Amino acid sequence: MTIAAASIYLASDVHWRPAPPGEPAPLGAFGRFLGDLADRARASGPVELYVLGDLFEYWFERDGRGFAFYEPHIEALAAARDAGVRLTLLFGNRDFTYRGVLHERAGAHIAGDRAVVELAGRRVLLEHGDLLCTRDWRYQIFRRVIRSRALRLIAGLLSLERMTRIIESLRKASQAEIERKAPSVLEVVDAAVARRLGEGFDVVVCGHVHRPARRLVRAGTRDGELVTLGAWEHDGGWYVAADDEGMHLERYTG
Repeated sequence: MTIAAASIYLASDVHWRPAPPGEPAPLGAFGRFLGDLADRARASGPVELYVLGDLFEYWFERDGRGFAFYEPHIEALAAARDAGVRLTLLFGNRDFTYRGVLHERAGAHIAGDRAVVELAGRRVLLEHGDLLCTRDWRYQIFRRVIRSRALRLIAGLLSLERMTRIIESLRKASQAEIERKAPSVLEVVDAAVARRLGEGFDVVVCGHVHRPARRLVRAGTRDGELVTLGAWEHDGGWYVAADDEGMHLERYTG
């Protein structure tokens, strides 16, 4: 087994992509990671896996159906579930329209924008991290618009095929926008983290920025911790393994 022994695992920014027509689904390192988690669950009992947003490059569903090109990915999640991996999904900036498909097909619990867990005796807030990048005001406006009730109603009238074309266009525009921004605009802002810690949390864990790191953040008269998770590529990715002994930021290369 190539994963750290733990009872709870955290990951983010897998960005599973659709397979090109006629080619195998690119499950990559995260697919192998799921297999290792399944082996651990079969050997030692159930484990919990939280994905802090952007499991998919993009996601949309309606009438109990999702994109057909993600079928192999859903099957991989279902196989992990059957082995004893308990999956919780948080919204990301690319997959915030989960309804019932992944719950029904893979047993995933949909937590929404945040989840709260206790890890090694500390109260930990899990979220995707885009709301912590407060210098990126253009994205914050876009986020409010794209999640608005009006746009959700319009999207509900469109076919999955039409939504695929729209989402692809938005994705390309978003990438071009990111490339024009200064790196400092895309960083997590300490003041935003401090506000979360001020709600009574000891640690904030997020993804979104695609850079693995751990550091202290001052919140009033005390220090809390910020943990950012790295993204996943074909050859590996980053995760947190947590148990009663502590939290460990690890690189997976299986």
